[in-house]
Amino acid sequence: MKLKLLIALILSNVLLVYSQENILDAYNGDFENGITHWRFFEVPGGNGSFAATTTDAVSGNFAMELNFTSDYGNIIDRGFDNWDTGVPVNGGELYTLKAFVKADTNSSEGLVMLRFSFGFFDAKGSIIGQGGTDHPLTHDYAEKSYTVKAPDQAASCWVAFRLFDATYPCAPLRSMYIDHVRILRKYGVSVESPTASESETMNLTNYPNPFNLETTISYNLGKSSTVTLGVYDILGQAVALLLDQEQQNTGDYKINWVPKNLASGIYLYRLEALSSDGIKSEIYRKMVLGK
Repeated sequence: MKLKLLIALILSNVLLVYSQENILDAYNGDFENGITHWRFFEVPGGNGSFAATTTDAVSGNFAMELNFTSDYGNIIDRGFDNWDTGVPVNGGELYTLKAFVKADTNSSEGLVMLRFSFGFFDAKGSIIGQGGTDHPLTHDYAEKSYTVKAPDQAASCWVAFRLFDATYPCAPLRSMYIDHVRILRKYGVSVESPTASESETMNLTNYPNPFNLETTISYNLGKSSTVTLGVYDILGQAVALLLDQEQQNTGDYKINWVPKNLASGIYLYRLEALSSDGIKSEIYRKMVLGK
């Protein structure tokens, strides 16, 4: 949905620049401090299910492993959350929950799913909004995400992870692994052209544009960053990954792109940079391929 919205705006010659702040930085989202700020829940309990740290991690030294035992038909709900932590939010702003997750799966026993839940409290601690989305899981870690807009009266939030399969909502005899959980607060800026500070930081262009056989994408980094650069069609489908989390120093960069087996039309290219001080920025531009 986000990418489709950006496409519509970019095709109208509007540029969106996003910076993202991880509001879980202070709340053990990477589980390096064990289960601090988090809890395993099972209603009713006492069936032997538990959560514990594991060294099978994608970030840092530890991840969280949730072991679910059979519930004998009496479990109402089970999962993992930070309900009591009170992570502060600003009402009306966009927040994205991201995490790397996987599960012990057996395809013959049905599709194993993870339910992302995102909820909000007002200043008095009353629930004023919640929602969720489901993601299929495999044996390998994969990053999943869910974006919501905080209600206007929101003061804090919680997130939860629940495992289930296609035939049994409480997923007996499964293990789920979670790592590098983030809640990203997004700052959106809509402008017709980059401001001076944005130009100094990113300055993303391509030449020639329109182009026939090839084009050169140029950009500038104001800080040392981890950089990803991709190209997308107007439906938001990725058609080329030119840089994948590459470490780059401050300076000017150029990448020559020769599209292969692509039809004429409008394409988008996105530069994503995570600076050394933790600030994440994204810029989308459009280009026209003519043959």
